[in-house]
Amino acid sequence: MSNNDNATVMARRLEQFEKMLGSRSAADVAEELSKKYDVKKSTLQKDWSNRDKWLDQVFIARSSEDLVRDIVSEKQMATKKLWDLVDEMENLDKDDPNYSDIITALRHIDRSNDKLVNLLQSTGHIEKAPDKHEIKHDVDDRIKERIDELIEEA
Repeated sequence: MSNNDNATVMARRLEQFEKMLGSRSAADVAEELSKKYDVKKSTLQKDWSNRDKWLDQVFIARSSEDLVRDIVSEKQMATKKLWDLVDEMENLDKDDPNYSDIITALRHIDRSNDKLVNLLQSTGHIEKAPDKHEIKHDVDDRIKERIDELIEEA
């Protein structure tokens, strides 16, 4: 199979798309795929910059279940890397200039989790939680008021 036949090009583009979803740099992805598919890095970079012309074909070739599964997997790998970073840095002194990297990593994890939940809700994989919480049981008014306060603070 040549590195330019349609099936190979689609497989390469799909792999490039999947890798770009993760936390990998475009240069790293181009380096890896240029070796794997015996294609110039400049070809991969140009192809990626023109992805609006072929990306829909990649989606058509994949089922939505496969895409969701791949996106979830990539997000899980990226989140694991961020947690590894946090673990490596947990003993840093708060005055260390790199200490803010922990906060940045935690924010990325939080945003990634929010995006993942939104993705899963929008694709029907999980139900959206109700926006308003109601207590339906007979509860002492003071307890109900305190629960309402806690919910509002969250």
